[in-house]
Amino acid sequence: YDNKKRSRYLKTTLREHLSGDFLYIDCDTLICAPLTDLDSLDMDLGCVHDGHVHDTRYRDATVLQFERLGGHLIPGTPYYNSGVIYVKDSDISHRLFKEWFRLWSEYVTEENVVDQPALYQANINLAFPVHELPDEWNCMIQYGGKPYLHTARIMHYFSMDNCATLLRDVLFASIRKSGFCDNVIDRICRNPKTIGYAVFSKDLGRREFAEAFLFSDILPVYLDIQPLYRFFLFCSKNLYRPLLRIIRFLYKSPKRS
Repeated sequence: YDNKKRSRYLKTTLREHLSGDFLYIDCDTLICAPLTDLDSLDMDLGCVHDGHVHDTRYRDATVLQFERLGGHLIPGTPYYNSGVIYVKDSDISHRLFKEWFRLWSEYVTEENVVDQPALYQANINLAFPVHELPDEWNCMIQYGGKPYLHTARIMHYFSMDNCATLLRDVLFASIRKSGFCDNVIDRICRNPKTIGYAVFSKDLGRREFAEAFLFSDILPVYLDIQPLYRFFLFCSKNLYRPLLRIIRFLYKSPKRS
C-alpha cells in the first residue's frame, strides 16, 4: 500500500482499533471553534452531506466517480463526506465500519482509493444508520460551505492536487518550508477563519502579498465590495461599446424643431 491506500485502510478499520466514542477528523482541516458539546449529539454515527448538498442533486464529479466503480446513486439517498465522522461505541457503528471496509476493499484499485462511495453503499446496505451532522461540523469551504463558515467548528479545505487554492498553497508551502514553527502557520491556527475567507477571492497574487492581506484589517472590506467590483468590471467589459454607440447616435442625431 502507498500512503493514500494506507490512510483509507486505517480510516475504514478505525473502529476496530479504538474503544469508546470518537470523532474522526481528516488532516486537511482547521479547528475553528470549541468541540466541547460533542457528547450531546444524539446519534450513533454522524456525517455532513458531501458538498453540503441536502437534496437528491449530486455534483457531476461524485456521479462520475461512483459510476466508474460500477455503481449508481439512488435519488433521495444521502451521500456523506467522510472528512469528519462522529462515532459512538455501539453495535451498529461496528457493523457499519466492517461493511464500509469490506466494500472499500472491493472498490480499491491502482487508480481508485476513494472511500466515500463505499461509505455510501454501506449506509444503504445497513438501512441508513448514518445521521446528518450540522454543516458547521465539516465546513467544506470550496464546495458549498461558504454560508457556514461564520459558524464553522471544523473547516475542511481539501488537500488533493485538483483542489489547489491559495489556502492550500500558503498552508502547505509554509509547513514544508518551516514546519509548524512558521509565524504564518501560528497566526492561521490562532485565527483559522481569516484564511478561510480568502477562498472567496481569486484576485490575490504573490504569496508575500497574500500573507500580508490575509491578516490585515482591509480583508473584510474587500470581501464586502468584491461583488460590486466584479459587477462593474462585467459592465465595463461587455456593455460600454453598445452604450457608446447609443450615445454617439443620440449626439449626432439632428435636433428636432
